[in-house]
Amino acid sequence: MTRVLFATSELRPLVSVGGLGEAAAGLTAALPAAGVGVLTALPAYQRWELEEVEELDLDVPEWAGPATARLGRHPDAGLLALIDVPAIERSDPYVDAAGEGWPDNTKRFAAFSAAVASLAGRLDVDLVHLNDWHTALVPAFLRHDIPTILTIHNLAHQGWAPADWLHRMSHRRELYRFGDAVNSLAGAIKAASRVVAVSPHYATEILTAEFGSGLEGVLREHEERLVGILNGIDTRAWDPATDTFTPQFSANDLAGKAAARSALLAHVGWEETSEPLIVMVTRLVEQKGVDLAFEAARYLGGMKARMIILGS
Repeated sequence: MTRVLFATSELRPLVSVGGLGEAAAGLTAALPAAGVGVLTALPAYQRWELEEVEELDLDVPEWAGPATARLGRHPDAGLLALIDVPAIERSDPYVDAAGEGWPDNTKRFAAFSAAVASLAGRLDVDLVHLNDWHTALVPAFLRHDIPTILTIHNLAHQGWAPADWLHRMSHRRELYRFGDAVNSLAGAIKAASRVVAVSPHYATEILTAEFGSGLEGVLREHEERLVGILNGIDTRAWDPATDTFTPQFSANDLAGKAAARSALLAHVGWEETSEPLIVMVTRLVEQKGVDLAFEAARYLGGMKARMIILGS
């Protein structure tokens, strides 16, 4: 059986800020069903309760330690390795109460990456799966020739750091040099055995200046290792026939769909109407096309339509 160490900064239902947590949960649930052994490495933002617990001390650079992994099974998240490194425990993974990024995020996730690399060596896994910039420094600390896959969920966030961070890396540090700074995601693109984008179309888009977020040159240079795999949804969780939050309906019985629509209109304070209703659920950032939705809203009056946008 192939053994995969799946490193991620988010995992639904424990911690999920955006699509990363959803995608990580879906993939780590699907792989075991396909005969792949998966252990998910997640920062120990909290002391979540696990069953069948084993604790390991991890060998990391002095600046990144002490580091430990608490291995066990979570009833809702499966097999986990909760990685504890200095300052990783926070109320929010990335930002403070004011919405500003924690000032030590670079060190927190670099230490997490170093600990994941150490754990991979201890467990003798066949593959390490990296996700976004928070795990992008793992190849810089891997002491063994273990293949890595990098999945890019959000290319806009890249893990920038001052150039002096190169001296804290154990291996392949020059791959992470980007101009006069460190770019964690760029380095992982160069170091990974394969790079995955979250759809075939997105894999072509990010090769362009418009969508490459400044990394299109690096991606084009390593295009032969880039592949797009379409994200999906968990139809067991997202099924209107079993959803307990709305009136239920299905393709065979659409009666509840009208009731769900009426409930939504009532919730936002609108009277019942036959006008088309356009709904968008997303993070409120330009990357998701929210700016295009706001621009399109100018035409709703002429179309006799209404729009609801839900996001954070």
